[in-house]
Amino acid sequence: MKNEKLTLLIVSEKTERAQKFQFYYRNLIILVLLVFVITIGGIFGIYTSYKMSINLSIIKKDHDKMLLERNKVMNMTRDLNRINQMDTYVRNSIGVPNYTSNDSILNNTSDQTIPFSYIENIPSFLPVSGFVSQSFIAKSDNKLNDHSGLDIVASFKTPFHSAADGIVVYSGWKHPYGNTIIIYHGDDYFSLYGHNFENVVYEKEKVDRGQLIGLIGDSGEASGPHLHFEIWKNGEPINPSLFIAEYRLENLSFGYDEKR
Repeated sequence: MKNEKLTLLIVSEKTERAQKFQFYYRNLIILVLLVFVITIGGIFGIYTSYKMSINLSIIKKDHDKMLLERNKVMNMTRDLNRINQMDTYVRNSIGVPNYTSNDSILNNTSDQTIPFSYIENIPSFLPVSGFVSQSFIAKSDNKLNDHSGLDIVASFKTPFHSAADGIVVYSGWKHPYGNTIIIYHGDDYFSLYGHNFENVVYEKEKVDRGQLIGLIGDSGEASGPHLHFEIWKNGEPINPSLFIAEYRLENLSFGYDEKR
């Protein structure tokens, strides 16, 4: 069997001549096995290369995703730090006690998302329709005449709304504004709503632009039902009518109507 030969004849139709090839049986088996091994090796190499390219693609996507999430975390940390700093500044400015370390706005925020955008967080949504009875007055010669917001007169228990997307950093009672809401909108913007009959949002609650947050009232030191509305930027009060044109058109102020 080892020395047995196989003969292959090739016959031409034109010349009718035949060519004969002889192979040892064992050599043919070796050749077939060699071709088989080479084929299997080639298939395995192609499969390995394909799998490696897929793995590299997955690793690249995971890397890009990790960088994106890292940037989001850094931006979130920056906004949370701003919340903490500006919350402390605003509270000190209006005399509201600061949170203790166990009651910080930054605690228990692992499940809290703050998706601020630089359009939706601009406080330009009309909180309530009405006429302005007291204008914005800041840095006057007489500090007693300063008025860091607008007073908008509306009917008792009229709903009012958030001027922009944000998160509630204060919802409670504070002299002289009575029931008061303070919302952080991101990018160092805050808004304040005072003299409310009722606050319908709570601290650490995320609110949307135009969302109902309270009812008009006369709590605190007020001569009648109205909304005291303030906007703060970088720790300074700014005129809300710069953001809300309706309050420029409806400004009928002639004096200060709050009893201070």
